Amino acid sequence: MLISRINSWIDSIYESRRKKHDHKPFINGELYESLHAGKLYVACIVGTRNNIVSKAIQHFSGPFSHFIAIANTEKAALTYPEKWRVLTKLAEYYNEKEIRIPDYLVLASADDDGMNYFDLSQYQLREMIIFEIPSNEDTIIKKFVSKEVMDSHYDYTGLVGQIVRGWRWLYSFFDDQKSWYCSEQADIFRRFKVQLSEKQDPNPTQIYKYCLKNHKIVYNSLKKLY
Repeated sequence: MLISRINSWIDSIYESRRKKHDHKPFINGELYESLHAGKLYVACIVGTRNNIVSKAIQHFSGPFSHFIAIANTEKAALTYPEKWRVLTKLAEYYNEKEIRIPDYLVLASADDDGMNYFDLSQYQLREMIIFEIPSNEDTIIKKFVSKEVMDSHYDYTGLVGQIVRGWRWLYSFFDDQKSWYCSEQADIFRRFKVQLSEKQDPNPTQIYKYCLKNHKIVYNSLKKLY
């Protein structure tokens, strides 16, 4: 498929420029404790407008520029092959020799830095709101740590397609079914009867507005409700 090849090509260009990250220890005790009881969460993160992707998303979708899914790995029943795949992704992201699976794992943070898996501590000082997802948690988590999702690319063309999403046929041309941008991952939840938005292919602000009415808030560092 042409669009998939384009995304793969763009990702290969960015891959050569990406730098590994240092692990950030948890200093936000309120955030850490708020996620102890559940197994699966989603977060909507307010944009910082520090790069062109964040600015573009906020321009077209509102204040939230990013969406992530989070797994409590202590409660998630990951198999050995799943743990190995997660450790491999963590090793690609972190600039450290000793890698361990974090307590709170960000699942495929699909952004311009790629399809990454890392400790939620990387986002602990961001302005965000987190909702608990209390159904089909194991099935959804296993989908996120499947080879299909972990080996996919960031959907650069799909993000461009958000500009023309009013023309559904044109958006469908840009949308890569084998890749993901952050909020597009809400469709993974939809596959397993968990709704995070009114419509398919939502933006982060649309997810926020739906979850605010339909899911339990477990953490909120927003300066105001949008």
